[in-house]
Amino acid sequence: MKLFILTILLLLSSTSNHFYAACTYTAKQNGDWNDPNTWMKSGCNENVSDIPTHHSIINIPNNRKVTLNVNSNVPYINTHIYVYGQLEFNVGQKLYLDCNSYLEVAIGGKLTGDNHGSKISFCNDWAWEGTEELGFYSIGSNPLPITLNRFELNTVSKGIEIFWSTATEQNNAYFEIMHSNDGQYWDVVEKVKGAGNSQNELRYVSLYNTNESGIHYFKLKQTDYDGKSTESHVKSILFKNSTQALVYPNPANQITNIRFDAAAYRTVQILNTNGIEIERKVNEDETFTLQTSHLEDGIYFIYVDGLFSTKLIVQH
Repeated sequence: MKLFILTILLLLSSTSNHFYAACTYTAKQNGDWNDPNTWMKSGCNENVSDIPTHHSIINIPNNRKVTLNVNSNVPYINTHIYVYGQLEFNVGQKLYLDCNSYLEVAIGGKLTGDNHGSKISFCNDWAWEGTEELGFYSIGSNPLPITLNRFELNTVSKGIEIFWSTATEQNNAYFEIMHSNDGQYWDVVEKVKGAGNSQNELRYVSLYNTNESGIHYFKLKQTDYDGKSTESHVKSILFKNSTQALVYPNPANQITNIRFDAAAYRTVQILNTNGIEIERKVNEDETFTLQTSHLEDGIYFIYVDGLFSTKLIVQH
């Protein structure tokens, strides 16, 4: 299992040592830095730029590659960039960061460029000049007292398990687990007390109960004792609700009954051994009767909500 290192962004600014983010930008697909379609923004107003701007948190998740084509020598102010996937510089492209900005390439991440002009300027000095860097690698001083070692999602029988662990915590009041069905609109589904201050690895686990099949999105929101907060990058997982079915009689002749372990508008498919759908029905009761008199003798497969449930044998 890969180790994802995610640093939760806390508080820094050039005048008061407090960081505030105009927006959090997360790469939702491979693409160009200056293409709005590359980014999903959160925690900001609609009128904020659709591409990364000053006072921002920029996340490039694992398995995402963003190509830099920035034609401005104006430094990004108070901007934090976290690379879990790949940040690639086109030939001659340069990224300017002010003294209060920070760039981190996490373990598993990659910073790539060339030796023909690709550079990163930090605090009016060249900090990187085109050589490939693998994580862990950073530019600037890490102002963040909370480091999240792992943030993982797993499907279990009753829903989705959310697991995360911190390496250090300072002034950490609580976490909020945020959930979305579309990656745009979020709800807080649980609040978990933080450790306050800790220099040891701490592990957290929570269960999101659901029977809703589809893609689920999660992120963590961390809040310290003075009320300031920040959010992690977004993770997603495909959840399939597996509903077992009792089929009787089986083998079947003229009819068979299908009984679910719960009733909730189940979609039932009958497939033959070639994987061809013979019949599809939607049912909202715990039991319904399926006519089998018209089916040829043989073995069929019953799928409930898109998942295999059991075999059906038809014998006339």
